[in-house]
Amino acid sequence: MIRSLVLATVLLSGCGAKKIQGKLDTCSSELSACQAALKALEGQEKPKPVADVRLEAFRLLAQQFRDAFGADGIDIVLRQGRMVVQLPNAVLFQSGKAQLSPEGEATLTKAAGVLQKHPSRRFLIAGHTDDTAAKAGARFQDNWELSALRATTAVKFLVTKGVDPKQVGAAGFAEFLPAAGNATDEEKAKNRRLEIIVFPTLEEMPQFPSAL
Repeated sequence: MIRSLVLATVLLSGCGAKKIQGKLDTCSSELSACQAALKALEGQEKPKPVADVRLEAFRLLAQQFRDAFGADGIDIVLRQGRMVVQLPNAVLFQSGKAQLSPEGEATLTKAAGVLQKHPSRRFLIAGHTDDTAAKAGARFQDNWELSALRATTAVKFLVTKGVDPKQVGAAGFAEFLPAAGNATDEEKAKNRRLEIIVFPTLEEMPQFPSAL
């Protein structure tokens, strides 16, 4: 009788151990699967910050402008989060005029070739002058009018070269956003310029709520 009870106890203990071992094996398998999934997620490339995406895009665009213009004098700067291509007025317009020179047409033709490669972008063509006031009897009343008309002339020319008119707009800032001082002729020359201001695409902008 006692031997039977001992044997039964041993058998029951063995069955319990098998169940526990089975559960341990199942848990171990699930843990391994979770660890593998976590490792796979960690291996995925994290999305780049918006600022990095924008900077990479601007670097590519800047290189395209440099390739298009070669040794011609253009300056490319970042201002208030936007890329700005600066073209000197000396090669675009004659003094006090808003009609493009032959050199100016050639310069903007190169620019048009770059803009057409980026149909999803918007560009602002901005005119700037130095602080020299308009002369009495001049065609333009002031530098506002001169800078705005030069920018508009440039936009219209770009459109004739195939740039989508929905991509470009014009603005004149007169002498109020100088690139340098106005004390010397060299400084004044830097201020007399046309700028191509590059706006970021939706992908390059931070996400804002739909309502404020």
